[in-house]
Amino acid sequence: MSNIRRLNIFDKSRLKKIVDISGLNQDYFKYNILKECASPLQSLLPLHFKFMPESFVLSEDSTIKGMISTATTQGNAEQINIKRLLFENNDYLTGKKLIKFIIRHYGERGAKNFKVVVDNTQKDLEQLFMEGCGFRCCSYENLWDITHDINYFLNLEPSPLVSANDSHSSAIADLINNELIAHYKPALLQSENEFKEPLLKLFDNQCENNYVLMEKEQAIVYLSVKTNDNNNFIITLVKNNGYNINYDALISFALQSIKRKRNSGFKAYLEQRKSLKFAQEYEDYLHARKYNCIQTRHVLVKEFYKPIKQEFRAFVFGENKILSN
Repeated sequence: MSNIRRLNIFDKSRLKKIVDISGLNQDYFKYNILKECASPLQSLLPLHFKFMPESFVLSEDSTIKGMISTATTQGNAEQINIKRLLFENNDYLTGKKLIKFIIRHYGERGAKNFKVVVDNTQKDLEQLFMEGCGFRCCSYENLWDITHDINYFLNLEPSPLVSANDSHSSAIADLINNELIAHYKPALLQSENEFKEPLLKLFDNQCENNYVLMEKEQAIVYLSVKTNDNNNFIITLVKNNGYNINYDALISFALQSIKRKRNSGFKAYLEQRKSLKFAQEYEDYLHARKYNCIQTRHVLVKEFYKPIKQEFRAFVFGENKILSN
């Protein structure tokens, strides 16, 4: 009989087979398991106070069949991100059970929507989320490799961006929301709280540095640099479509900010979001520089709807209803 429960420290060795199959880095994976299990009180916290990822396993006769990991969105605890899903090859039933458990578990605690980003080559996985669990594709993102061109940008004059702080959060949210193509807005609108510095950044597996270019009180460029391993860096930028911004100078700033913190080489990628108004202009620039799009990721979302509580309904059989005058 199968059972879904929270991950614990004793699962580390039991998960070895699935981790080996998935190709995940063993040391990185074990480190994150230890970090999650080091804070058992997290499971008792209300949704808005959770500060770490959470993982659940499906076990059957003491054998772990799969695992799913989630994290709340910074500044928006009502959005749950599915970060990792592991199960043995072709065991999609286990995957479906884990996904549906997460939707029910967090939905009952106040979550309103769920999000996962899936590589477009993983058609079976995409089908599992969409046809098996009711997700829908709301947008997609392209990843472009610029590693071979890093030195070109390091020799340019960078744009005069500054580090983003809480005072910029409202302007950044306005910039991103205003630059969304209209039909993407219902699913992708963001609040200013999502751009404020988290209180417990120590527990975040991802390192992120954010920058902004302001004109008076308006943000005209927002730039984010993220890494999970301090070797591969993803640069995401959003710009006001009404301004003629030099992409070379923006990318130069991002790469120079990375270089200042590293003594050795690194890899760099540009994330292009197709949901933004300047997406085609940006793509034309990337093609002109002869960069390769190495990955396309579909953004899948699902809203959680609580069933409306039904009141008692009365049915009377075999009796005539007499209307009084």
